[in-house]
Amino acid sequence: MLNNIFFVVIVLAGLFNFFKAKNQTQQQRPVRRVPAESYEPINTPVDMEIDEPFDFNLTKYQDITKAEAPKVVEKPKPEKYRRHEKTITKRIEKPATKRGVNFSKDNVVEGVVWAEILGPPRSKKPYNR
Repeated sequence: MLNNIFFVVIVLAGLFNFFKAKNQTQQQRPVRRVPAESYEPINTPVDMEIDEPFDFNLTKYQDITKAEAPKVVEKPKPEKYRRHEKTITKRIEKPATKRGVNFSKDNVVEGVVWAEILGPPRSKKPYNR
């Protein structure tokens, strides 16, 4: 009899927690707010005096910038280009240095070990063929 009461208490506690969690999720839903009414700006006189009205004349501005910009026109220097071309061709014609391959027994063994470590697992490549 005591075992049945224990089982009933566990079921009731589970149901109580389920309904409690359901109520909390409903309460946490975001409440849609009504947008606030827009306010009209109040027109009040400003006690500031403007000394000079702003007049932006685009053509005047363009004339000023053209006058201030220095006119620098360089003619291409053919000798400079020839020297640059020669240095590039020398770099291309220079043979690449050959490196000798030096393998030692220890380096080969170390390479095989690293291949086993970094390679796919043994289950992907079994010993039997």
